[in-house]
Amino acid sequence: MKFFYFILILLFIIKVYSSAHDHMKELFAILTYAVSDDDGNIVMDVDSNNKKIELKVNVSGQTGHDIIIDIKDIIPNLRNNKVTFSKLHDLADTIYNTYFPTGTNPADIINSYDLINVLTKSTNNNPISLFLGLENKEINYLSKSNINKHIYNYIKNKSINDLKGNQNQPVNINNPSNKLTLNTNNSNYSSKSDLIAAIAAQCINASIFCKDIHFESTRDFDKNNNDKLNTFIITTKNGNTIKHSFIIDDGELKILSHPFTLIETKDSNNNIIYSVDSSFSPNSITYNDVINYNNGYHKHYTTSNRVQDPGIGIIYQFGTILEKNGNRYDPNNSNDPSYFVNDNTLNSISVKGYIAKNSVLTSPANINPDDNIVCSKSNPVYKKLEGIILEFIKERQSKGLISQTKLEKINNLTKILSILKMFPIKTNNKFEGIVKENNHIIELKNTLSFSQSIQSLINTGNLCTFNKLRKRAGESCQRSSLLVTDFDVNNPLINTLIMVRDKKINSNILLDDDIYINDNNDNDDNDNENDDNDYDNENNEKIKYLSLKKLYKNAEKINDVWDGLVNDYIKNIDQFSEKESIEFIKNFNEFINGCRNNISKSEISNNKFIENINEDDINKLEVNLQKVKDIHEKYHETNLIDDNGDDLINDIEFNKNSQSKLYKDKLIENINNSYNLLNENSEEMHICMLFNFGKDNKEFDEDRTKEVDLLCEDIENMNINEKDKEEFKNKLLYLFNEFDKLWSVFEEDNSNSDEIKNNSEVVLKLRNAYAKKLKKEFFYDNDVQSIQLIDDSNIKSTNIINLDHVNADKDNFIDYISNDINSKPYIKLFFDNLKIKVLMLGENKDQLSEDIFNNMKLLENNIMKKIQNMKEYSSAEGHFEEADHLLELINNYNDLVSVCIHENKVNNDGITDDINPIDIESDNELKNRLNYIATKKANEGINKIFKENPEKFNNEENKERFEDFINTAGDDSIKFTFGNDSVNKGTLKDYNRFLKTPVNSEGEALVKIIENSSNEYGISEISDSAKLKINLVKNASPMSRDPKDIDEVVSVSNKLVSISKNWSNIETYQEHNFRTFMNFIESVNKYDDYAVGDVEKVKDNEDGFIDLKSIYNNNEKNLEIRNYHDLFSNMNDLLLEINEFENSLNAVEKEQVKENLNEIKGNIDNAMNELYKHIKGAKFKLCESAGRENSEQFSKAINEFNEISSGAKMLFNTHSKLTNGDNSNNSNDLESKLSNLNKLGSVNSTNNKLSLKNKLKNKVLKLMKKAIRKTKRFT
Repeated sequence: MKFFYFILILLFIIKVYSSAHDHMKELFAILTYAVSDDDGNIVMDVDSNNKKIELKVNVSGQTGHDIIIDIKDIIPNLRNNKVTFSKLHDLADTIYNTYFPTGTNPADIINSYDLINVLTKSTNNNPISLFLGLENKEINYLSKSNINKHIYNYIKNKSINDLKGNQNQPVNINNPSNKLTLNTNNSNYSSKSDLIAAIAAQCINASIFCKDIHFESTRDFDKNNNDKLNTFIITTKNGNTIKHSFIIDDGELKILSHPFTLIETKDSNNNIIYSVDSSFSPNSITYNDVINYNNGYHKHYTTSNRVQDPGIGIIYQFGTILEKNGNRYDPNNSNDPSYFVNDNTLNSISVKGYIAKNSVLTSPANINPDDNIVCSKSNPVYKKLEGIILEFIKERQSKGLISQTKLEKINNLTKILSILKMFPIKTNNKFEGIVKENNHIIELKNTLSFSQSIQSLINTGNLCTFNKLRKRAGESCQRSSLLVTDFDVNNPLINTLIMVRDKKINSNILLDDDIYINDNNDNDDNDNENDDNDYDNENNEKIKYLSLKKLYKNAEKINDVWDGLVNDYIKNIDQFSEKESIEFIKNFNEFINGCRNNISKSEISNNKFIENINEDDINKLEVNLQKVKDIHEKYHETNLIDDNGDDLINDIEFNKNSQSKLYKDKLIENINNSYNLLNENSEEMHICMLFNFGKDNKEFDEDRTKEVDLLCEDIENMNINEKDKEEFKNKLLYLFNEFDKLWSVFEEDNSNSDEIKNNSEVVLKLRNAYAKKLKKEFFYDNDVQSIQLIDDSNIKSTNIINLDHVNADKDNFIDYISNDINSKPYIKLFFDNLKIKVLMLGENKDQLSEDIFNNMKLLENNIMKKIQNMKEYSSAEGHFEEADHLLELINNYNDLVSVCIHENKVNNDGITDDINPIDIESDNELKNRLNYIATKKANEGINKIFKENPEKFNNEENKERFEDFINTAGDDSIKFTFGNDSVNKGTLKDYNRFLKTPVNSEGEALVKIIENSSNEYGISEISDSAKLKINLVKNASPMSRDPKDIDEVVSVSNKLVSISKNWSNIETYQEHNFRTFMNFIESVNKYDDYAVGDVEKVKDNEDGFIDLKSIYNNNEKNLEIRNYHDLFSNMNDLLLEINEFENSLNAVEKEQVKENLNEIKGNIDNAMNELYKHIKGAKFKLCESAGRENSEQFSKAINEFNEISSGAKMLFNTHSKLTNGDNSNNSNDLESKLSNLNKLGSVNSTNNKLSLKNKLKNKVLKLMKKAIRKTKRFT
């Protein structure tokens, strides 16, 4: 694990909501409580030497780059000794006690501030409490849109008689003929269409409390006053009882109203029906009444430009710089007494000020002693302040360093913070309604999520997440409210395309001129909801038939569209007015929020623009958004702040919905990586989780409980070679962290659910399995030992893992994975399924089944068609994703062919004779085109970084592009072509001309360039290029892979977590054989002095194989080691001597040497296992190379394999005869397995039929010798 320590890390501030003084003091107080003990002191931890230190947490916002600091590093004035922590804690106490005076009941106070609780007082004295209680609560915000106008006009224009029809009967709010119809793609409306229709009908039915007040006939719901009326649905779920309370915020009448609550039940046909809950009475309060309920949150405005606010001085004491109208207010500036007056009062000049941003803080390396604020919006390297608070609380909980009293105080203040944001009081004690602006809605959603996380941590402490102990916890299991709203993606996307299209700066936009979409449509003078519906229907139909390729030329994914739009914005910033620029950024921000919201909901999105978007895609969009924001603020010399000091741009957090596509895919990905790790460790090729590819075709059991139990056992029993420990430690830590983060999502989801969520059990078991393995293997590592185990004995859940969430035609999955670029995450899963079917055929069958053979031929034909298409394209534009998908297909197909060869099921002159790997190396046109795409991507990323930070490169001649540094005329120049286009690849010499400091490899050069990026801009292109290059390397025969190419992609992969999390074995044949055979030799060295223990002493011979004399010798006696038979014979002689020695001992002598003898035999056991692993891996490398190599060189490799196998058989046989002591051996089993590995029928036949007799032998020899030198260097 890499830790970055920064002594001068500065204050971490989230983006401000309203002006800073409106809520920042509460957040600062929560942070202070999160790091203080019950006596008001900084909570202490102990280091590796048992010395007390301030508690440290990871504040990094980026996976894989930890920044571990304590509270003194975070708060500037603590770091600079300008304030004592006791002073900060006293102010935090002042803030807390102002809301919760001593002797009062916090629950009563929270409810008194909760306006929904006030509005829903009922006859049974059970009002809705948004922030307390055992019920699940959702705040459904019906976002401002044209759909609201339809709803409002429907209510306005309908009468009770319209709903009754011709019969004089009571109104049936469930009557289909009365239902309001909504034709919309907005899932927040479409999923609730029946409920909204029933609410509309009841509003008309209960006219005197609803329609006649808020929807009277003279009211005009046009775009200018539509925002004067906002509606919410508060849904509560308590067991099987579901209720929906309708809340109206009428800004024109300045009234909050609760006209009725509907109760949801089901009839005999299981249809949902709604009825009025008579236990709730209609109620309303005026805006003026609100001040009486909350006392203005204890703020008082005086006539002398002062605001009295108890504890407000905590902002000053933290060392916070505020900014307003270009003026900076610095608490440490003695010449600026206008900032704060004292701990409880501030000068109103700083009201509506916002947290000052330091634009130079683009990375930790840029932090200077005088820098004051690190703002999450300007530096995404760090977590937001809420995230840092959660880190402190979790760390304290895991170490037993926080009391329930402290947690409850934090929880109470967090609920107050949520109330402040939901029911904000403006300056001069004005209440203007429930929060409604889009950026504030996002702030509220994030704060409610933060509150839920705090409550979840308390619930965990109260055992609420454990199904066996839940009832015992009882009333302690509180539930927080969540905000549910829809973030549109179509409108911001289409509107941005229209904006750029109409500027005539981009011919790639293909949107027709007749498509115009506006949130509030143009025909505002139309008061008829049916006409409005017709307008929307027309627009919806236009959008319905749009595809990405009809939006933007050559677009493969939605990222391509936004990449183009962002490039247009950057190149033509002078053509965007400040207002247009802000609109562009707001649209982009809203689109990204829509993506985050959609993929983390349990409902699968059917929006064709984003249905296959993933977290990596969203991260790339966010990098582009940050770039656009930076350019806007630089060009227009203004911050993205409104007149109230509020941020115009806010990001929502992912929903903590464990059953969403986001977390289902994450679980499958990390289980798959777990099997990959086991396969790598044991040289296996077929351990995996099997999936059904069809909802109706359940071939394999999808209850994974037993399967994951076995996986956890395999993780526990994994034998890690000493040399590989550091590499495996990083991978084990990565997987632990992934499952730990997954468990946090499941834990929080369980805390707010009546049932333990599906797969909770397996996620926690896998999290603990990696924790146990790490603690066992790395007992000397204090950071590893600090990992806490979580008791999983009381977590029982269903554990169904399948692919039912994948949007694909399950009846023809082969067509889906062959032709849909979005199928890439599931390609390996499909081929793994086929591999297992091959392995299940057994040893007695020497042919593939007809079903497997037909599927493989169909896959091969589909792949060959795609290859032909790739070779016929005139340009590479619009084909990157297709190339990436094609390589994934080819490599997985080749892996399957290798398994068939390994199992001797193909090319044996039978009916399944014609099964061969697809070799890109032998297709120069295809190889050239794929390398062109990979190189062009890399150069694009390098150019972005270069243009952004030219001062970080060697550019005395003012060159504009990286390509200008490439020597295209040199003997070592590399050029790739695609049709008529060409691109040059940078060599080591070119990179050293480009960089300020010289490097030793191209991989090292790319890492240096990546480190020069600002806010990750340009890195995604280098990452995409590396992914293609990894697959190109993997496609090559293991004997012909160039170690230089491997070094390049491994260097970039290790730098970028987004790549390194997907492990793939791309070792060369010689690298693998040298590494694994030396593992064997070094194991032998522990009991046989003749075996060399120093890798540096090993040499290679003229054929590129190991020089055996250099790995086994005796300085006093010249051993004749001419071949592997000589090597193993000498080793075998020692085993016979050991056996003879042991048999010569009497009982007493055996007891005397028992401990030493068992240690020797244990070392022998390990050596035999390492030898078997070497042979297993070597055979699969041969299977991957069969038919793709120079026949002479391949024959030598076969001979080497046979010699080693023969020698191993001799060793295993002798080893099995050793008397078993405390260490048992398994050589009988190894000998049996070895006999299966020795069957090379398909390997030989495939090579004989396909071998490339004309393939340059010298090139192969050169690469093999280069590989062995590289392996020695890295070892």
